[in-house]
Amino acid sequence: MQPRKYQEEALRILRETRKNGAKSALVVMATGLGKTVVSAFDVKQYMYHNKGRALFLCHNNGILEQNMIMFQYILDGEFTYGLFNGLTKAPEADFIFASFQTMLDHKEEFDPDTFSYIVVDEAHHAPAKTFQKVISYFRPDFLLGMTATPERLDGLGLESIFGPVVYNLGLVEAIKEELLVGIDYHLVLDEMADLDSIVVEGEKISMNELNRRLFIPKRDEEIASVIQEQLSKRPGSNTMIFCRSIEHAEKMSELLENAEVVHSKMSAEQCKDTLDRFRMGELSTIVSVDQLNEGIDLPHADVIVFLRSTVSKTIFYQQLGRGLRLHDGKDKATVLDFVGNYERIGVVAKLQEELSATSKDDADSDNESNKEYFVLNIEAKQFTDRKVTNILSILESIDAITYGWSRDELIVQVQMLAKELGRTPTIKEFDQDPRTASFHTVVNRFGSWNKFLEAAGLKVNKKHGTNLTKDELIAQVQMLAKELGRAPTRKEFDQDPRTASSGAAINKFGSWNKFLEAAGLKVNVKHSTNLTKDELIVQVQMLAKELGRTPTRKEFDQDPRTASSGAAINKFGSWNKFLEAAGLKVNVKHSTNLTKDELIVQVQMLAKELGRTPTRKEFDQDPRTASSGAAINKFGSWNKFLEAAGLKVNNKRQK
Repeated sequence: MQPRKYQEEALRILRETRKNGAKSALVVMATGLGKTVVSAFDVKQYMYHNKGRALFLCHNNGILEQNMIMFQYILDGEFTYGLFNGLTKAPEADFIFASFQTMLDHKEEFDPDTFSYIVVDEAHHAPAKTFQKVISYFRPDFLLGMTATPERLDGLGLESIFGPVVYNLGLVEAIKEELLVGIDYHLVLDEMADLDSIVVEGEKISMNELNRRLFIPKRDEEIASVIQEQLSKRPGSNTMIFCRSIEHAEKMSELLENAEVVHSKMSAEQCKDTLDRFRMGELSTIVSVDQLNEGIDLPHADVIVFLRSTVSKTIFYQQLGRGLRLHDGKDKATVLDFVGNYERIGVVAKLQEELSATSKDDADSDNESNKEYFVLNIEAKQFTDRKVTNILSILESIDAITYGWSRDELIVQVQMLAKELGRTPTIKEFDQDPRTASFHTVVNRFGSWNKFLEAAGLKVNKKHGTNLTKDELIAQVQMLAKELGRAPTRKEFDQDPRTASSGAAINKFGSWNKFLEAAGLKVNVKHSTNLTKDELIVQVQMLAKELGRTPTRKEFDQDPRTASSGAAINKFGSWNKFLEAAGLKVNVKHSTNLTKDELIVQVQMLAKELGRTPTRKEFDQDPRTASSGAAINKFGSWNKFLEAAGLKVNNKRQK
């Protein structure tokens, strides 16, 4: 295998970067251009001159497995290769392909200087705290960040981690150079209101109000009918549909012909089987949530359908890029976009502008083929006689209206609303009031909602959100999941100032897991209450076999493959009953069967060795004694236990 011309250019620049003394670099390449190929060839040319080991980091196990295969193919059998994730660990391999979460839990098992070369794939996730802890722990000779989409929702740059971008071949340039196919883009907005009548002269409205007046949502059955009609015009097409939740995806798959879902509630084997049948042509349509954003190679897909909105340009470009890869017989990708909001029209219009712009090289060339790389169709019946540019110009004039407030005017608005409510308004309350600007305007002027409240002299409510809709909560958790590279924990969701509280989500969805499922995110097995007794027993027996002894509750809790000890106790009544049911030796630390006299003997023995009364922590940590909890259960309190043993009670309260 040989690198393509543009990949050779990236490799040349990386060689020069190291030659000039740089210890890190960031490479930006659009989806479908072969970032993995570049990283593998660069590791190969680096290892030709240097001895050492390499670490490949990513948040997605599927990407890790695919990339390990690519590295093996390019670097041949001179090195050993191994995965390091929740299921498989090969710490001795020359080239380790590790998930961020697993490496975070096990990084201390490696010396910081273990790896000479580290590759971070999907590097736009790197500013997340979890990822930074791993990256900053190691001291490689060279660190390479690879991403197709360097922009982030929170505005955090990647240059502080990887240094400047040394090679950039973005989506627009790649399409113009015909390294990716062109786009036939259809904004399906048949129910769009008449633009000339939605805004009264001199009126200022919020962005949400603008969207409410402009776009009338369609029912799923109507959307399915339109999709089916469009696909009938494109026989033999291979379609990928992106939905807003698992429930939505499953419903759409039932409404469409020859369609199946791929989502996080399915096992890895089920997802792989469905995708394989899509590759082989047995299925014509895949319906998903966020499972196909990264690391999936399906170059024959030629129709992309958007049924979900996103404020993230990263997610939009990732999903769009799924249909742009070159493939035999494929000259363009068709996009059907049902997302009815003003922001999406702006993003699409910007993309059209960039792809339609003529570069200096094009202008100086003799090439007279006026090839269109991006064709935009706004399918709104009342605008059949208007040009797209006319519609966009009207929207631009509305943009000026929605962003026309000064800082002082915005402060007066929120103070007025706060006075009426008797408290600080939530974002939703401010957004929906017809007398106020939009949340987007506020952020544009002040930087954040909380800075706006502070400027207005109002109390900042970190965990606003009890009035948010289900879709708004889902958007928040999906944004955070993208940054972390996995489903957030309740604690992470609660601690992020941009999100509501986990309690607000649970109130809306019934439970944290139901919330994650609705967002299309993988439910953490640590919180699962649906496992059977037999499944829990298998988990603890597997862990015991690996350890060569009975696991502690902490070890069971920390292993990513097992449920929580709380789930086991809920099923069996106690941790010891769980261990007994699994045929394992009960740890004395959790014994509730000891008599009062046996407990007294234990604490007196420990006191004699220490020459004083032991603390609860010392009692808990000694492998020969029960837990302080067992003693408190028998005697009522730790101090009463000490008194019964004839030991001096510490005047400091024992916790």
